[in-house]
Amino acid sequence: MKSISKVNSMKTAIIIPVKNQSNSLLKTIEEVPNMYLKDALIAISPSKDKSYEIAKKTGLTVIKTREGYGASCLQAIQYLKRNIKPEIVVFLNANYTDDPKDVHKFVKKIEQGYDFVLGIRRKNGYWHQRLGNKIFVKMIKALHGYAYKDICPYRAIKFEKLLALNMEDESYGWTCEMQIKAVKAKLKIAEIEIHERERVNRRYLAR
Repeated sequence: MKSISKVNSMKTAIIIPVKNQSNSLLKTIEEVPNMYLKDALIAISPSKDKSYEIAKKTGLTVIKTREGYGASCLQAIQYLKRNIKPEIVVFLNANYTDDPKDVHKFVKKIEQGYDFVLGIRRKNGYWHQRLGNKIFVKMIKALHGYAYKDICPYRAIKFEKLLALNMEDESYGWTCEMQIKAVKAKLKIAEIEIHERERVNRRYLAR
């Protein structure tokens, strides 16, 4: 596990939603800085591979959730609310495209006074994801007056602000819902460039 010498002052939890990512989950966890592992939470929706078994071997807290990206995040938030009570929560995908070493960048921005920090990817995912992102950012600007640069799932938010947003979407509309509600709630928003890597090929799922 990689470590970073600077110790953050705000209690930070990481939510890692997982579905059929047995081939990339360990790679992701191994690169999370040690200082953030204590309150890292793996939220697994129904998977056809060995994601759950692999997650349990990491020694991190693991919860089984309902189907859906948003559902996994919602149940993870409730777990944090009952058990961890963090000041910051970071959402980190387990497909190895997000660089866990960037977590400290998000935390630093929150500690500087921002409420919501969003990652900006150079490539913005696959072509259909890039198209969808362009549509959504234009829609948000047109309807709500804020010009986001990306709809990136890698993000951090003050936990109290997240609870106040009353998130509801249980599918992949979760990310867009959060960004719209953040604008409506007049949160102080920052966007930061992140390192983006190639997704681990799902053809090589662990069996």
